[in-house]
Amino acid sequence: MYKVFYFTNRGNLRNTNEDALLISEKIISNTDMEKCESIYINDKNIFLAVADGIGGNNKGELASKMVLEVLQSYKEDIIKKELFIEDAIKKARDELENYAQTNPNSFEMGCTIAGILIVDNKVQVFNVGDCRVYRLLGTRAIRLTKDHTVVEELVSSGYITVDEAKTHSKKHTLTSAIIADNYRTEVQIYRNETEIIDEDRFIICSDGFWDVFEKEIPEIFYSDDFCMEFQKRFYLRNFNDNVSFILLT
Repeated sequence: MYKVFYFTNRGNLRNTNEDALLISEKIISNTDMEKCESIYINDKNIFLAVADGIGGNNKGELASKMVLEVLQSYKEDIIKKELFIEDAIKKARDELENYAQTNPNSFEMGCTIAGILIVDNKVQVFNVGDCRVYRLLGTRAIRLTKDHTVVEELVSSGYITVDEAKTHSKKHTLTSAIIADNYRTEVQIYRNETEIIDEDRFIICSDGFWDVFEKEIPEIFYSDDFCMEFQKRFYLRNFNDNVSFILLT
């Protein structure tokens, strides 16, 4: 049995929450939570994801919800290996494109996403854009995903260091997203596979979360009451973005 903790909030400056959460069969969207909530999942197969509507574009909150709905609808096909996660993500992109065709004011609607799928003790990790998955191992938070951003490319090419990337002006400039752009642009998708280690914990989060809390993740989530610890820190900060995470324990 797994226990999942989750939280999503619009932050201090945004009028809406464009983030959405997928927790197995449950989709949480357009929600402003005041505290962490939790749920037990008694299933050996589990699908979790965070989608972040692209700020400044039309209907970001709808895009994040629609993408998660499409992925959830293909959950069983993915588990049975009748469909790859990459193909399900492309189908979600096509769904956004089809919607925009009949709703012209929705062109450029889109989102980023990260998630995990656990089947038979194997963990598939995936992302598009700059939502992330971390593994909590000991007192370390190890990033398992790869951002699709200008800065990530600069780091990979050796033009800047990891430390320089943290304050770079292009830190959140995306090179890929799930977006309805009328061109069916190819989506860059990162996917990897790992195994569950004893007492593993995984955090899936939007960039609004990791941008503020990345260095504090081990401190927060290894405290005796990490929900209370997170909430204490959350309400002491100002956030210019939506803040969302899912913690799998």
